[in-house]
Amino acid sequence: MCPVSSLSRGEIELAKPGIPPSKEEIDLGGRVLTLRKSNGWTLETLCEKSGVSRSALSKIEKDQVSPTFDVLLKISRGFGISVSDLIGARKESAPVGRRAVTRKGEARNTETDHYVIDSHAAELAQKLMLPFCVTVKAHDISEFEDWDRHISDDFIYVLSGTIEFHSEWYEPLVLGEGESLYIDSRMGHAFISKGDEDARILWINSG
Repeated sequence: MCPVSSLSRGEIELAKPGIPPSKEEIDLGGRVLTLRKSNGWTLETLCEKSGVSRSALSKIEKDQVSPTFDVLLKISRGFGISVSDLIGARKESAPVGRRAVTRKGEARNTETDHYVIDSHAAELAQKLMLPFCVTVKAHDISEFEDWDRHISDDFIYVLSGTIEFHSEWYEPLVLGEGESLYIDSRMGHAFISKGDEDARILWINSG
């Protein structure tokens, strides 16, 4: 059933008044629109396949809002493609000799119900991987209505605190500071913080 509720903070970042959307954001809206029409889908169809509200999808296609990473994952799953395919990245076309520096406090920040996500090198298009520093604020697996699933390999390194990794194919796994995990993210998965403090992880998505 297609969600009909209004837009929430967990679905979008509102476009900044007086600041035009970036080239990457403009390409994303056009990419979603092109993919939807090439499949012969209505907004309602994409809504049902992705779980993202029709209103949010419409605004994303018109470049009126910027979707959070969580919403990008939902849309890419709806199309059956990876996040990098959704944003139009192509590994063979990336220029040689690029670099991107993210200073302390300059990472692009988005927040979902379960994570606070700091996106590094956010201004760099055509990335071969997507690097994030993530605060895991969920403390009980019951907080998740569904687990994440996307077409990529992910590397997770615990920066501080303790996390518990849940997946549909394995028993829960506890990881502490300095420990890491590599996963095939096509299987359902979720992370929670153990104890009273929120954990902090480095999360690298292969795109």
